[in-house]
Order: sequence, then structure tokens, then C-alpha cells
Amino acid sequence: MTPNGAAPNRRTLSRRTLSVLVAGSAVAAVIGGTVAVGLSAQASDVQSDSAQQAEPSQRPTPEQTPAATVIDEPTSYEATEAVAVDPLSPSYNPYTDPASPDYVTPEAKAAWYAKDAVVGTCMTDLGLGYVTAPWWTGGTGPQPTGLDYNQSIEWLIGYYGENYMQPTGVPEESGCSGLGILIDDGALAAPPVPVPADPVGLPTERETWLAFQELVRGCMTEKGFEYLYWEWWNPEYQTPFDPLATEPAPDPAQPEGLSEEQLAAWGLALGGDAGLGGEYRWEDAGCWGYAVHASGNDNMH
Repeated sequence: MTPNGAAPNRRTLSRRTLSVLVAGSAVAAVIGGTVAVGLSAQASDVQSDSAQQAEPSQRPTPEQTPAATVIDEPTSYEATEAVAVDPLSPSYNPYTDPASPDYVTPEAKAAWYAKDAVVGTCMTDLGLGYVTAPWWTGGTGPQPTGLDYNQSIEWLIGYYGENYMQPTGVPEESGCSGLGILIDDGALAAPPVPVPADPVGLPTERETWLAFQELVRGCMTEKGFEYLYWEWWNPEYQTPFDPLATEPAPDPAQPEGLSEEQLAAWGLALGGDAGLGGEYRWEDAGCWGYAVHASGNDNMH
């Protein structure tokens, strides 16, 4: 699956899904079990060492990157006051900082929990699992982990409707998630529910993403490829937008100066050549598929 947001390329990952909160792309990623690497992966006969002839790229990196581990669920749910943290720090969560323009207010949280309860009840009435995962604390989707292919399809139909591959946005065609659309449109009331305090001890969205990236980087290094450190929220790592560009922007983790042959080999090592749907196997999905598996985020195989 794909961290259960439109964010920079490969930005989001969580324990629940690999997608960002766009229903169509989320479903496509789950069904395909693939990651768009933005590079041709047709040159499978290119040797890994050919991709490393360029000089290592110069890119600012932290002295110590986060450990690539799956973090356990918190045991404490006591609310804490916001701590003054550098807004560019991986440990900073703008959604819980009252000084941030992205701060999620108590009223917004209450509305989210009320809507989530309605959708969750719909799913459980269908006999399907459902995870309450507040997005502002790092939760990225309601789909449980550990489902096989058929279970995942059943879950997707229950949540998104029969058109789960191409959601229409029409409430009546959108499964249980359609109830959320009706609530957002004011056509359906969501009874208030208790609002728990935000959990303590969870990694931030940024820390979860960096831990995932470290898994990818370690795998790429073992295969003989450089995979650059970068931070999607930090302007220092961003490529200036060029409105006249005729080619897609390169992957931020991609080293500069690679030949076409080296780029193909790099892309193949990263994304692999896994099959779609029930044919997907993480072992064939390159270092990205390995990281999805190692971080506990893969379903359907």
C-alpha cells in the first residue's frame, strides 16, 4: 500500500498506506503495488556499477539521520503543550502548533472525529476493519494492514464503492466514504463524539518519512547506487520551478550527472519491475518495494 496527502514526489508514507490523501491515486497505488519512479526501467540488463560512474553528488545532509524503524503505538494519550521547535526540524509538527497557520483547531478535530465515526460505523456494519487515524498526528488512512489481495479489494469496494479504481466523487457511488462527502456538503449530520487528546510519543509526519527514506537509501547503497538525502518541507532541498521546462523534474533523490543508461539502471533499482494487482510482489518492486515491506506498509501479497 501507499503513508495512508498532494505532496512532493515520494513525500508521504505512514504505517497505514503509501498514498497521499487523493482517493484515485491511493487506490491505483494499492492495486498496482507500484511506485512511479519517473524514470525508465526498461534497461534491466544494465549493470549496477555502470550507474555509479558519476561523482557523488554534493547535498547537505544531517549529521545523523533517523533510524529506519517501525515505531510502536503510543501508550500515553495525555495532551501536552506545544514545544518551541525549529519549523524546519523533522521533529516539528505544524498541525499541533497553535502558532502555525496549519494548526488543527479543537473544533476541526471534533468535526473530523464525528465524521470518522459515521464512516467507521458504516465499514464495521459491512464486516470490514477500520482504523481511526487522525491525519494531524501522522495517521494516513483507515485501511488496516495485513490484508491479502482479495481482502484489500473487498475493503476498497466497501470504502470507495464499486468504482474504486476511478472514484467519481458522487456520494451514492462512493461506498462508506460517500457518507463523509455528504457530511462535508452539509447534507448529512454527524453526531458529536468524544474527542481524545492527541497521543504523545508518535513520530511526526516528517520523521516517519525520513525513516522510510533511510530504508530506501540503505537498500540502494547495498546495490551500489547513490540515493540522496532530501527533505520535502525544506526549501534548501527543492529544485526551483521552471515554467519553460519540457521534461519532468528529476527525482530529488537522484544524483546529478548520470547518463541515460545510468538513469535507467538507477530507476530499475529503485522501482523494480513488479507485476500489478494480485501479481505484485515486494521482492520485485526494487528498493522502494523493500522499504514498503520493511516498514510494515504492504498489503495484497
